Amino acid sequence: MFDFQRARKRVVCADGFSMSVQGSQNNYCEPRTDGWKTRYSSVEIGFPSEKVEDLMEYMEDLGLDGDDADPTNQVYPYVPAVIVCKVIANHGNMVSGEVPNMVIKPPANGEIDNTHDAEKSKEENNDK
Repeated sequence: MFDFQRARKRVVCADGFSMSVQGSQNNYCEPRTDGWKTRYSSVEIGFPSEKVEDLMEYMEDLGLDGDDADPTNQVYPYVPAVIVCKVIANHGNMVSGEVPNMVIKPPANGEIDNTHDAEKSKEENNDK
């Protein structure tokens, strides 16, 4: 008998954005193991409700022409936890759904790209 971990509920953010965020032995994640208490440094994102630039470099190549691939109908393997948190924060934070326990490992250079947030802040300051 197989004992598979059930899929987590789809994440829905305050602005309506949604995506699947999974971690298990059957998903593209690190570590690639089951366990509700497992702490994942990267997880699998699936089928975001809109294109997210921060995820594009992780989009799985399904043999489709790059520009013709629908980013909302794709799987994004091994997305670092820090990127997942950034995407959720940029969409107003979670209002429902589930994410695996994640541990954030900073990039080797120690810098986290906050370009999106910085541009948003500049726009807000210019509106004042």
